[in-house]
Amino acid sequence: VIVDMTEQEQEPFLRSRYVSQNDKFSTVALKDARARSHVRQWRALWQCHKHFVHLERTNKEPYDTFLKLRDDSLILHDWTIREETYSGQAVFKACNAFQGLNDKVTVLDARYGYAFFARPILDWYFTFTPLDEAVDRMKNPESYLLAVMRHHHVKVHRVGPDSMPTITSR
Repeated sequence: VIVDMTEQEQEPFLRSRYVSQNDKFSTVALKDARARSHVRQWRALWQCHKHFVHLERTNKEPYDTFLKLRDDSLILHDWTIREETYSGQAVFKACNAFQGLNDKVTVLDARYGYAFFARPILDWYFTFTPLDEAVDRMKNPESYLLAVMRHHHVKVHRVGPDSMPTITSR
């Protein structure tokens, strides 16, 4: 287990269109705060990816899959993740996707690790325009993640809650 205590950027760069399309809050200040939390989340995922790359190089053993859980996740019962579940795709829960992808729990083929963990923040800073033009409304992190996955040709598969027996406490 690696605990990365890297300090999060307090005022990350915001894209005005993303902030203005946020439909959860009505005030600009709350929309800005929410968008900043999304950018910090994507940066944290990128930090994870850098650790994966380092460990693969150090151990000279590539990963075949990644399981991403939120820190407040609970696994409700025994859960075996079989290769046929994730091979060649990224698997997300179909519920609470808010017109995008619910990333509270994700199982993905390691070939998509870079697209899932690194590209959200890298695209935010460097290649947002093609994503922005391809999507009518990116109003939340779920819809942004779907746009990123499509942009990077990730095969996405959505499953019901019985296939991913997890819940989050927040």
